[in-house]
Amino acid sequence: MDAKTMRARLQQFLAERDLSINDWCRRAGIEPGAVYAFMNRRTNDIGTLRLVALAEAEGCTVDQILGRTPVDKATMISLAQPILEDRGDSVTLIDVARLTGLPPAALQSIWLTIDDLVVDAYLDLWRRANEPVLSLPDDGDKATKVLQRIQAAGVRTIDWMQARLRFAVAFNRAILLTSAQRRAEFRRLRQESAEIYCARVLAPARDLMPLDAPHQVELALVLSDTAVQATLLNIDTPRRAVPDFRRRVEAITLGQIVK
Repeated sequence: MDAKTMRARLQQFLAERDLSINDWCRRAGIEPGAVYAFMNRRTNDIGTLRLVALAEAEGCTVDQILGRTPVDKATMISLAQPILEDRGDSVTLIDVARLTGLPPAALQSIWLTIDDLVVDAYLDLWRRANEPVLSLPDDGDKATKVLQRIQAAGVRTIDWMQARLRFAVAFNRAILLTSAQRRAEFRRLRQESAEIYCARVLAPARDLMPLDAPHQVELALVLSDTAVQATLLNIDTPRRAVPDFRRRVEAITLGQIVK
């Protein structure tokens, strides 16, 4: 696409979404001067990395900004997820393109590295699993006691992670290497998961913990992290993950349950 056409498309995109260059660049973490220089014809190259950062900030693809939408982001993630569940980050973006039939340029217009794709794909899968994993079955008196509910939620989380262990390991490595925006989305989803945990696991318990709502959310974060840690620390001995989790939970909740 030539510079003239790209400028016209960027101007249209700004108008369609009621965006200001300054605010958009601030969210993308880039200097607005570079975009103004391109839009004002002082340069004919806006830079691929800047376009990717702008697309990431707006939750779209470079192709969408430029008016090219061969495949949407959600479709690409859903096609990549089974590969990442099976292989973790042992593949490259080119491998994913080859195995899914997606155009490499489409993948590279959103994800600079396989780490970025791993994070987005895992967060999408986690977001959809949140409520199903934490919606404990009602099995009478046992389910109404908080310690048993915590342990049941932990077992379900561990089972979910162990079923896609290579993906989980890849995500926990990739989240340290990806963009600040993706890490922010991880923190947001982690908080959302803790709130669901409070509503589905802690709140229905008969022997409620003597904690106010904010402290219950903090406890939920700790307990959720404990299930993750028990899984990752027992990769070579998966049968030990659940006993390890239960032991840690008993230590964490000691003295916090109203008998």
